[in-house]
Amino acid sequence: AQAVSAQLSRLGRARRASHFAAMLDRMAVNCLITLPAVLGLLWSAKEWISVSRVKLDGHPELLKTQDAKAQRNAQEIVNEMTKIAKTIQDGAMSFLFAEYTYMAVYIVLFS
Repeated sequence: AQAVSAQLSRLGRARRASHFAAMLDRMAVNCLITLPAVLGLLWSAKEWISVSRVKLDGHPELLKTQDAKAQRNAQEIVNEMTKIAKTIQDGAMSFLFAEYTYMAVYIVLFS
Protein backbone atom coordinates (compact mmCIF):
# COMPACT_ATOMS: atom_id res chain seq x y z
CA ALA A 1 0.00 0.00 0.00
CA GLN A 2 2.86 2.34 0.81
CA ALA A 3 4.59 1.59 -2.51
CA VAL A 4 1.38 2.32 -4.40
CA SER A 5 0.97 5.59 -2.45
CA ALA A 6 4.55 6.64 -3.24
CA GLN A 7 4.06 5.78 -6.91
CA LEU A 8 0.86 7.85 -7.07
CA SER A 9 2.65 10.72 -5.36
CA ARG A 10 5.45 10.61 -7.98
CA LEU A 11 2.86 10.45 -10.73
CA GLY A 12 1.13 13.52 -9.31
CA ARG A 13 4.41 15.46 -9.22
CA ALA A 14 5.22 14.41 -12.78
CA ARG A 15 1.76 15.51 -13.90
CA ARG A 16 2.19 18.90 -12.17
CA ALA A 17 5.62 19.37 -13.77
CA SER A 18 4.17 18.42 -17.15
CA HIS A 19 1.34 20.89 -16.62
CA PHE A 20 3.83 23.67 -15.75
CA ALA A 21 5.94 22.89 -18.83
CA ALA A 22 2.83 23.04 -20.97
CA MET A 23 1.99 26.45 -19.51
CA LEU A 24 5.33 27.86 -20.70
CA ASP A 25 5.12 27.35 -24.40
CA ARG A 26 7.95 28.19 -26.76
CA MET A 27 6.73 31.75 -27.39
CA ALA A 28 6.63 32.55 -23.67
CA VAL A 29 10.13 31.18 -23.15
CA ASN A 30 11.46 33.21 -26.09
CA CYS A 31 9.82 36.33 -24.68
CA LEU A 32 11.34 35.67 -21.25
CA ILE A 33 14.75 35.43 -22.89
CA THR A 34 14.58 38.33 -25.35
CA LEU A 35 12.47 40.89 -23.47
CA PRO A 36 15.09 41.67 -20.77
CA ALA A 37 17.77 42.01 -23.45
CA VAL A 38 15.65 44.42 -25.49
CA LEU A 39 14.74 46.43 -22.40
CA GLY A 40 18.42 46.62 -21.46
CA LEU A 41 19.35 47.90 -24.92
CA LEU A 42 16.58 50.51 -24.82
CA TRP A 43 17.66 51.67 -21.36
CA SER A 44 21.29 51.89 -22.51
CA ALA A 45 20.26 53.96 -25.54
CA LYS A 46 18.23 56.30 -23.32
CA GLU A 47 21.16 56.78 -20.94
CA TRP A 48 23.61 57.31 -23.81
CA ILE A 49 21.37 60.04 -25.24
CA SER A 50 20.99 61.77 -21.87
CA VAL A 51 24.74 61.69 -21.19
CA SER A 52 25.61 62.91 -24.68
CA ARG A 53 23.42 65.99 -24.11
CA VAL A 54 25.57 67.13 -21.17
CA LYS A 55 27.64 70.10 -22.21
CA LEU A 56 31.25 69.93 -21.06
CA ASP A 57 32.22 73.53 -20.57
CA GLY A 58 33.61 73.59 -17.03
CA HIS A 59 31.05 76.19 -15.94
CA PRO A 60 33.19 79.24 -16.81
CA GLU A 61 30.68 81.57 -15.11
CA LEU A 62 31.41 79.79 -11.81
CA LEU A 63 35.14 79.91 -12.44
CA LYS A 64 34.97 83.68 -12.92
CA THR A 65 33.54 84.15 -9.43
CA GLN A 66 36.48 82.34 -7.78
CA ASP A 67 39.28 84.90 -8.03
CA ALA A 68 41.01 87.27 -10.45
CA LYS A 69 43.40 84.58 -11.71
CA ALA A 70 40.52 82.26 -12.49
CA GLN A 71 38.77 85.11 -14.30
CA ARG A 72 41.72 85.63 -16.61
CA ASN A 73 42.36 81.94 -17.16
CA ALA A 74 38.80 80.56 -17.24
CA GLN A 75 39.08 79.39 -20.85
CA GLU A 76 42.51 77.87 -20.17
CA ILE A 77 41.11 75.96 -17.18
CA VAL A 78 38.19 74.70 -19.28
CA ASN A 79 40.60 73.61 -22.03
CA GLU A 80 42.71 71.70 -19.49
CA MET A 81 39.60 70.05 -18.04
CA THR A 82 38.49 69.04 -21.53
CA LYS A 83 41.94 67.60 -22.25
CA ILE A 84 41.87 65.56 -19.03
CA ALA A 85 38.34 64.33 -19.77
CA LYS A 86 39.43 63.25 -23.27
CA THR A 87 42.42 61.36 -21.83
CA ILE A 88 40.15 59.55 -19.36
CA GLN A 89 37.69 58.72 -22.13
CA ASP A 90 40.45 57.34 -24.37
CA GLY A 91 41.80 55.20 -21.52
CA ALA A 92 38.35 53.84 -20.72
CA MET A 93 37.69 52.93 -24.35
CA SER A 94 41.10 51.26 -24.60
CA PHE A 95 40.36 49.23 -21.47
CA LEU A 96 36.92 48.19 -22.74
CA PHE A 97 38.34 47.14 -26.10
CA ALA A 98 40.95 44.97 -24.39
CA GLU A 99 38.33 43.54 -22.01
CA TYR A 100 35.95 42.66 -24.83
CA THR A 101 38.80 41.09 -26.78
CA TYR A 102 39.60 38.82 -23.82
CA MET A 103 35.91 37.97 -23.42
CA ALA A 104 35.58 37.13 -27.13
CA VAL A 105 38.58 34.79 -26.96
CA TYR A 106 37.18 33.17 -23.81
CA ILE A 107 33.76 32.68 -25.40
CA VAL A 108 35.23 31.18 -28.56
CA LEU A 109 37.52 28.82 -26.64
CA PHE A 110 35.02 27.60 -24.08
CA SER A 111 31.80 27.47 -26.07
